Amino acid sequence: MILTTNTSTQSDLFENMSVEDWHKVLAPKVQGTVNLHEALLHTPLDFFVMTSSTLGIAGASTQTNYAAANAFLDSMARHRWSLGLEACSIALGMVVGAGHMETHPDVKETFQQRNVYGIPGDEFLKMMDMACRPRGSLARISEHDELSVAHMVTGMEPSKLANSGIQPSWLKDPRFCYINAAMEKLGTATMTSASPDLAASTTSFLATAMATKDPTTIRLALQTLVFNYFSKLVMVSVDKLTSSLDRPLADFGMDSMIVADLRSWAWKELKVDVAFMVLLEGSVTLDGLVEMFWTKMDWKASKDG
Repeated sequence: MILTTNTSTQSDLFENMSVEDWHKVLAPKVQGTVNLHEALLHTPLDFFVMTSSTLGIAGASTQTNYAAANAFLDSMARHRWSLGLEACSIALGMVVGAGHMETHPDVKETFQQRNVYGIPGDEFLKMMDMACRPRGSLARISEHDELSVAHMVTGMEPSKLANSGIQPSWLKDPRFCYINAAMEKLGTATMTSASPDLAASTTSFLATAMATKDPTTIRLALQTLVFNYFSKLVMVSVDKLTSSLDRPLADFGMDSMIVADLRSWAWKELKVDVAFMVLLEGSVTLDGLVEMFWTKMDWKASKDG
């Protein structure tokens, strides 16, 4: 089940908002979600996805009712997850190129004023695919928060914010200090730890490493590339992947779509061909995946050059 609702934001400061306007916006998402949750509480579901908004995390002062409604969906996802039920909420910002955002310039302008970057439609579809996967196939995103996997957020990836030069006003909020810290770390990172998003291209990133003719540097660059791409496929942070080298790919929800995407990327960017079934089996560890690519890469010419 995928729950989406259209609610009017009716912009106004909280102190000027009537009770009617408050409930008019909250009711569809809050009461509607509660009704579905209770009606399906004992019904086995493959997925229960709710589309919320980044306004529920960093909302505007004139949209407190809409922010509260979406924050409720995020909390409901965590509540269902804590009960052992399928659930995921996706906090959407701008989805650019098509849909509601492109046909409503006023809404798009609101997001742009809040200095958030948009995601393309194909990235949204990948997130939706991840949200529909059974809870048993998803790895915990944070070791400190076992319910974090129940909630996905768009528009707040530190590497993309750092790359775009965007400085959202909400970054001044102490609750987002970890994003600030991550952006500062990206700004001073060395080549072996920087995100390829900040480099001109995969080719130039790898070529720079190969120019050193040092196998250790080249392998670290390869690991950076592989982890950054794999991170996008499975929606798990690079830091989490780096600290999980011995975990099998199956722990991160490896399926045929991810395998196909990963193989295509490896061939296009690294000129490496790996067997489909070897990856799909899922027993290969993250470190083993990097080693598999490493042993198949043709870097010897650069090394001996």
